[in-house]
Amino acid sequence: MRKAIAKSSTRVTAHNDGRAALIEAAIVKMSKDGPALVQPNELCIELGMSKSLVNFHFGGRDGLIAEALTISYERYVEGLIAAPDTAGSDPIDRILAWADRQIDWTIENPGIACALNFFKQGSSIHTELAPELRARMTAAGEANLRNMFQLVIDARRKLHGDDYVDDPMFASHTASTIGWLTMGEAVWLGGRHVPSNESDEVAFLFPLAREFVKGAVVSLLERKPEV
Repeated sequence: MRKAIAKSSTRVTAHNDGRAALIEAAIVKMSKDGPALVQPNELCIELGMSKSLVNFHFGGRDGLIAEALTISYERYVEGLIAAPDTAGSDPIDRILAWADRQIDWTIENPGIACALNFFKQGSSIHTELAPELRARMTAAGEANLRNMFQLVIDARRKLHGDDYVDDPMFASHTASTIGWLTMGEAVWLGGRHVPSNESDEVAFLFPLAREFVKGAVVSLLERKPEV
């Protein structure tokens, strides 16, 4: 039997922004459980709003999920860009703080990470992403890459001297490789890989995994282009 919905401050009224409330409720739900388990009717009941508002604001369930995923990705990138500032001014510490944030975010938001990495299979959206939303995701992704590229340049300049001038292509490849390496580790830690998550050997490696990644990141930064 469904529990009665208590009247509280979470209840949406005509004076509240119902659209924003729906998006936030969808983000909370799918961050842990993934988009497939987000049911707009249940969100509306929890928020005390009319079910028709999902169609009114988003054109249906797909529109709500798409908007929530886009906002989630934009916030993810904002967090990655802000993370290095928590580590101070040392360029190596800054790029490692970026890596830490990517791993932490994925552990905290496995359902969203799954949908973003495997959009067609994991988003539960049956239509193409609207051009406006795709443009927003692309813009956020490009901002993330620019930030990552600068972090790599700064770190390599420290490691190789103030006069070091990096080859843009080599720096770009280094940044991409660090991104893929960290993302792979984040997905492994966040998703708890089913075939191996009960392995004693893997259980031993989990506490060490982050340090392994950090060591690999530094090794990539220390490499020099082949002449």
